[in-house]
Amino acid sequence: FATFANGGTRAIPYSITRVESRSGEVLETVEPTTVEAISPQVAYLMTSLLTGVINEGTGRRARELGRPLAGKTGTTNESQDAWFVGYSPDIVVTTWVGYDKDRALNSRETGAKAALPIWMDFMRVALDGTPIEPFKVPEKIVFRKIDAETGLLPGTGTKQTRVEAFMEGTEPAERTGWRGSSWRPTDGIAPTGTRMLFGDPE
Repeated sequence: FATFANGGTRAIPYSITRVESRSGEVLETVEPTTVEAISPQVAYLMTSLLTGVINEGTGRRARELGRPLAGKTGTTNESQDAWFVGYSPDIVVTTWVGYDKDRALNSRETGAKAALPIWMDFMRVALDGTPIEPFKVPEKIVFRKIDAETGLLPGTGTKQTRVEAFMEGTEPAERTGWRGSSWRPTDGIAPTGTRMLFGDPE
């Protein structure tokens, strides 16, 4: 998840940042080693998907924090683990709820109900006083209004629309027809009267 937040760059974990003498003289510093694990475009598409968890999914309680966030809830089989991994453009945090030994939680203790509130409490303090920043959109990412059901461009059979991010060249080129059929657009203009289900991206 840190790789997504870093725009595709993975930082190699390290524990020592510098070595000082007893008088405070800095003897050695360590710079983090980074590698490009995935492209910035793929990282942004993942972030775009994970913001949906916050905006309309199981992590929507986190909207109370009032800033751009992305994340994912998780609950394992038999309710033995509940977790939430989430991030802002500047910080990634994971919370886990469970027992050290192989033991189930209460069936109601899901990632959204058990782990997410802890994550929110931490992030509320960690982000206090920091500027609200949007996730940066890399080059070669385009946004298109699509049919929320078919994933195609809005057409005569469209009931609801939404805006989604695409890697340039992969955006849909066909329109939704009656009963989910499709046809290729000739004018590139969405039909009038289409209702936007979600707001335009920042």
